[in-house]
Amino acid sequence: TFPDNINLATITPQAVDQVLSDRSAVLQLVECFEHESKCVQRGALSFVRQVRRLGPGGRCVRCTSREQNHIRAVMRRTVAGMQRHHPAQWRRLVPYIRNI
Repeated sequence: TFPDNINLATITPQAVDQVLSDRSAVLQLVECFEHESKCVQRGALSFVRQVRRLGPGGRCVRCTSREQNHIRAVMRRTVAGMQRHHPAQWRRLVPYIRNI
């Protein structure tokens, strides 16, 4: 399942890998990107909203440079994992994350 307390600035690589290894969590995430208003999974909804607040290139206006570097690393890991292990779900996500 998707952890409830997701924070892009502090999530660990292990937590990212755990989500990516859980097909149901990946599907929850994709469905929340596609239908945010119908998303009932708190962690996935929080992740979606945080990603959508990022600017071009995944830029976070309110973050420290350390947090920004962490967010970029998290997004790279997430994108690479989705492309490698969940290509069909990745293709569904692309229209919703063009700014990353």
